[in-house]
Amino acid sequence: MLFASIVYFPRAGIYILPIPVAIPAPLFAIAYLGYTVYASRSGRARINHDAHLSGALTGIAFVALTDPAAVARALHPLLG
Repeated sequence: MLFASIVYFPRAGIYILPIPVAIPAPLFAIAYLGYTVYASRSGRARINHDAHLSGALTGIAFVALTDPAAVARALHPLLG
């Protein structure tokens, strides 16, 4: 749900407690995916980071399949 909403609202900010400042949604997405891949490969925790990564990518894929124009609108500022 979170990554699907980032596709629909790429200019939104995400608040994470206790950080009192909004994090830009695209920056959060990149940081989250990077951390999830890193944590999955380290394998020290008892958390299934692969499931979190799959869920994030599934959210993006769902929007891409059901509303491709939303993905194009989200990528437009990056591609110019």
